[in-house]
Amino acid sequence: MPAAEPLNYQELYYQERDARIRLQQSVDHLQHQLDQLLRLFGGSKSERFIPKEMIPGQLDLGLMQDVIVEVPLAAPSAQSLPAQQEPAKKKIKHFAIPESLVEVVQEIHPENLPEGSKCIGQEVSYRLECSPQRLYAKKIIRYKYLLPTPAGQPDLNSKIITAALPDDVFNNCMAGPSLLATLVTEKYTDHLPVYRQMIRFERAGIKLAHATLIDWIDKTAKLLWLLYEALKLEILSSHYVKMDETGMPVMDKDKQGKTHKGFFWAAQAPEKRLVFFEYQPGRSKEIPKAMLKNFKGYLQSDGYEAYASLASSDITLLCCAAHSRRYFEQALENDPERARYVMGLFQALYDIERTHKDDTARERQAAREQKAKPIWDTFAAYLTEQAPQLKEGSAIHKAFAYSMKRFKRLTRYLDDGLLDIDNNSIENSIRAIALGRRNFLFSGSHDGAARSAMLYSLTGSCKMNGINPLEYLTDVLKRINTYPKDQINDLLPNNWKPASLQSMSPPQSNLVEI
Repeated sequence: MPAAEPLNYQELYYQERDARIRLQQSVDHLQHQLDQLLRLFGGSKSERFIPKEMIPGQLDLGLMQDVIVEVPLAAPSAQSLPAQQEPAKKKIKHFAIPESLVEVVQEIHPENLPEGSKCIGQEVSYRLECSPQRLYAKKIIRYKYLLPTPAGQPDLNSKIITAALPDDVFNNCMAGPSLLATLVTEKYTDHLPVYRQMIRFERAGIKLAHATLIDWIDKTAKLLWLLYEALKLEILSSHYVKMDETGMPVMDKDKQGKTHKGFFWAAQAPEKRLVFFEYQPGRSKEIPKAMLKNFKGYLQSDGYEAYASLASSDITLLCCAAHSRRYFEQALENDPERARYVMGLFQALYDIERTHKDDTARERQAAREQKAKPIWDTFAAYLTEQAPQLKEGSAIHKAFAYSMKRFKRLTRYLDDGLLDIDNNSIENSIRAIALGRRNFLFSGSHDGAARSAMLYSLTGSCKMNGINPLEYLTDVLKRINTYPKDQINDLLPNNWKPASLQSMSPPQSNLVEI
């Protein structure tokens, strides 16, 4: 038998060492994932960071001495207060009740007033009352008239005429514009599933089938589709657009008993205060490419590579500082010293944005050049200095890698005072979909998901403009059938002016309550 080869103990040592390193990286990665899941389901989700002290040693690069951070102080104990001093009571501030909200005025005079008493003033107080939104019916009575018979002609030639019905949103449909607007608003703004609305209507005294309500919402969406297309064109004509996407489970007839994961792709024009959502069954890079084929300007997004592939001579990419900051916030447990230092840098950058948020674009750009650019330069030097010392695969390593790869796009907002430091505004718009998803659980079909995307677009744009979506949709549904198609942009939420300033409450005459 040939002699056995001698063992190479040095090679075995290195193999064992590499295996231990890989195992430790795997443990660290799994621990980080567990921490994030525990936080998601049971912990605080706030990403707010307030540094309580300066970071000492080599990490203090002298950037923070001009940044003032307010730290809440603990209230003194009762024993520490002087005997004659009592804790100051917090004053309760009452908000003013707008007079437009007052519907009932109750006047109360003192009883048994002596003769000769004079009124010298009044004390005014308010009580807020609420009645659930009530369902009411409008009864339309059209009288029929028999026209007089022309002289010399038999009565058989007499004509009967009846007044024409008023214009309706849909022919031969029981639902009026305010009810259609209520169905859409309650589902896509208040996140109330249709079956819960059905139960609410039943409590009000009328039983409407679930399929009927769904059909009315579907017809409303089809009627508003032209307005939705105008909304998309208006946003993509802007020179600055933000994009993001979020998932939505969708029932698929080809997957019995299972849902398909589709996506709502969102685009927002901050200057025009408009947002639109487009449903797509997938998440490939071809989707944003098709959506933005005619777009020219700045595009801000997270770090998803589908957006990175859109860079061209017509599209300048920006990244979101909040996403970069989030990685360091998640690494606080893994490497508190480095993570806290970087979080302090972001705190300083956001302080600058808050200070100059009401400035003109030119003033904001000058302030960023003077104050924010040195912080970003220091951040770049810090990333380069510290990155080689990090354990590969750790949470802090991922945070460094994310920011280093996208650093140029993170600082692009410095070029124009109209640009934002982050993508938070579009994430706020997407939050409505996340809340709805939690209530509806899934869309019933791909067509239903596309319909939802359209209605989320209109209600989301109303929110950006501070408009009550119920008032907006009621007014638009009354007018859109006869509105000139070449002037449809006038009905977009940022341009909309109501046809009348009449109250949304139902008229008190000629009504039959159900």
